[in-house]
Amino acid sequence: NILVLVLIAVFGGAASAGAADVAVNPILPLWEYVPDPEPHVFGDRLYIFGSHEQANAWNFCLGDYVGWSAPLDNLADWRYEGVLFAKADDPENVTGNDALYAPDVAKGPDGRYYLFYQRNGSVHLGVAVCDRPAGRYRHLGYVRRADGSLFGDRTGDNGFDPSVLVDDDGRVYLYVGVGESGAFAYELKPDMLTIVREFGRIVPGRGSGAGTSFEGGHAFVEASSARKIDGQYVFVYSAEIQPELCYATGPAPQGPFVYRGVLNRSTCGGNHGGLVRIGNDWFVTRQRNTHGTNFSRQCCAEKLGRAKDGSFIEAPCTSQGFNGGPLPARGEYPSGITFDSAHLLRQIGEGPTADVFLAELKKGTVVGFRFFDCRDVRRMSVTTRGWASGKVEIRLDSPTGVLAGTIATKRTNVWTTFEGDVSIPDGVHELYFVFDCSCMCGQPQFRSFGFRQGS
Repeated sequence: NILVLVLIAVFGGAASAGAADVAVNPILPLWEYVPDPEPHVFGDRLYIFGSHEQANAWNFCLGDYVGWSAPLDNLADWRYEGVLFAKADDPENVTGNDALYAPDVAKGPDGRYYLFYQRNGSVHLGVAVCDRPAGRYRHLGYVRRADGSLFGDRTGDNGFDPSVLVDDDGRVYLYVGVGESGAFAYELKPDMLTIVREFGRIVPGRGSGAGTSFEGGHAFVEASSARKIDGQYVFVYSAEIQPELCYATGPAPQGPFVYRGVLNRSTCGGNHGGLVRIGNDWFVTRQRNTHGTNFSRQCCAEKLGRAKDGSFIEAPCTSQGFNGGPLPARGEYPSGITFDSAHLLRQIGEGPTADVFLAELKKGTVVGFRFFDCRDVRRMSVTTRGWASGKVEIRLDSPTGVLAGTIATKRTNVWTTFEGDVSIPDGVHELYFVFDCSCMCGQPQFRSFGFRQGS
């Protein structure tokens, strides 16, 4: 089978000459796994809040919540903020072993920051608080009703994938839901814990969209994410037709919400993400699978176009991330950043020193790169290893597009860089590498590729 991969990155998972100032997908280092990404701007920085997974994991969300942020004027410069909230910080997590699912963070009316979460094995919705967006959060309590009963204990309660919206007037709204139940909205007191109004179902759940604007597979399944944009309330969610990340809009926090379209179709089962404005541009975050499992997911971002009526135009999966446009065809990029088939990503080691690469590349595997602004590109390189000699064809704009050049490769036990001449017209292109290697022992691995300008 031909596998189509579209890859862009920074050599070895860290910036290299020529690509150091470029934001790409995935937006965080290649060795980090933060799915369910909720992007929020606080002050002059963009923060990503999500669950936390591991390379080659066996189940969802096994790590503590961690923080990452970047300055708005350089979204390639991500800073690790440390652990925000550990699994053992939840009082109900007696053993400390239960996983923490998709969270959200909002700045409350009192100026403090509130983290909403749910752990596996619990019906309750936890809340933690911190004086700054990326500090260590302390457990505050569980969402409850005015009579003191905990949300989750009543039949019909469902606290999966919480999203919190603090409106312009300081009123606080909570959105939760899953599967056939649909999505529900609640208003909270300024204490960020107590429900004062229950609005009921705002978007129909799986199998219940017939006769509504959500019919045709666009009903709610999971991944609530709420925003207020240009006076309208926008509700982002993962739909029945996975991996569609859809959105609906309404005139009030409780709706009525009307289906508006698809924001992105990612490369994993249930997509999850949110909307964020950077300058004059809107982006949607998404997640992707790696390591051939559903349990080692990473965070990506795509720039959204907007129609004249203000609706969002679906964004395809690219490798551009918060760069928001074609990447410069200069320097080195690792193959580990894909737009489509990151399930072939593999990792040896942990943290910044980890070696990250694509593996299991078979004869006929197609590896693509989307999009590059090519100027005076005369030679290209691939860095590979494995007992597989042969060639790598470079084709333009499709897996069967114009042949731009061929790079010969040889069997090697260590990472080795091979180069070849290419003929690429100046302009924006997709680049596809077609592997034609005969395997003696094991399949080749692909670490990075590079561009050489001029003669």
